[in-house]
Amino acid sequence: MKQAITITCAILALALSLCLAACNQPPTDTYNTDTPSRAISAEQSEESKTSAVPAEPIVWGEQAAEAISAIKAVIRNEKEFLQVYDGKKIFLKDFALDEFMSPNESGEYVYSYYLESPPEKQEFHQFSAIDMDNDDIPEVILEEKGRGTRLMFHYEDGVVYGFTFNFRGMKWIKPDGTYSGSDSASNSEVRKINFSKKRVFHTELAYAYGMDNTFRINGKDVTQEELGKYMENQHEKEDAPWYDYTDANIENNF
Repeated sequence: MKQAITITCAILALALSLCLAACNQPPTDTYNTDTPSRAISAEQSEESKTSAVPAEPIVWGEQAAEAISAIKAVIRNEKEFLQVYDGKKIFLKDFALDEFMSPNESGEYVYSYYLESPPEKQEFHQFSAIDMDNDDIPEVILEEKGRGTRLMFHYEDGVVYGFTFNFRGMKWIKPDGTYSGSDSASNSEVRKINFSKKRVFHTELAYAYGMDNTFRINGKDVTQEELGKYMENQHEKEDAPWYDYTDANIENNF
């Protein structure tokens, strides 16, 4: 565990260094690419490794039973979900979206990034069940093998909605629903998410922008040192548990 924390802190220090170094460089958009960069691949590997520690499944209350049943049916390909990107209902086996969501200036996630070569279909290899918006009902996140695409399912009013994020936009997810994200090589954030049916929004908890040395916590300007301490505490939190995408794990782990 100490080794994992040490590695995590090293990655954090490198990320902050790169963020500041970007001050003298133009922003780099790494979404529009066929193959993940080595840095993103390394982060995926590290997150999978540190979050693969066996964990007791969360015991959800009665209010979550309907959502859990519906989402289980979706990820078993027994029921369609509503793909938010185009409003179509599809089975998971037919999912092949090459577009990702990112937050606009008002904090609402919209589809704006894409892959040059769309996949024929996407293969998911692990999942996690997390209450992302603190309503005592879990969202379920599937991670695609390869690019690290993350497909999040949210249940509301009898409908399972599917939202698509790339790895860089939603990584280091914690059991409290907080996560790290960035829109380019020059910025980094800690975020929280909330839903309104087909719409999804994020709240900025912490922010660093290397182009102009902007550092914020809960919307207030802070020093680099204060932000660094916040980020260190965030990364020291236990990671959300991930499970292999198997029928047995679907049945037993949410």
